[in-house]
Amino acid sequence: MVRVILDASFVISCVDARVDLLSELQRVFGNVDVCMPVCVFEEVERNGSKLCISILESMKPKLLVATSIQGDDALVETARKGDIVATMDKELKERLREKGVRLVTLRQKKYVEEV
Repeated sequence: MVRVILDASFVISCVDARVDLLSELQRVFGNVDVCMPVCVFEEVERNGSKLCISILESMKPKLLVATSIQGDDALVETARKGDIVATMDKELKERLREKGVRLVTLRQKKYVEEV
């Protein structure tokens, strides 16, 4: 099972584009363990629509504890080599690549792709 850590930008973008987030992740990686740092979950609760929050809660992501309260820093802190981070944030992608973490993004507002 592959651990996929979600960023708020990715979740909100998928919901806005009406992409079935969990199905797309499973199409690309098979069986996935969906996770996200607590501060990122709270960011989605603050900035996402009610639909976005509802979809995220239905996925029941495993919440990861990080010392950082800033979303990007928490993602970098909790991601390990072999994990996959799903994000739309260009600067975050660069930081995670340096750490050797695999990345996923939304392409053409239609499908999830590893980059």
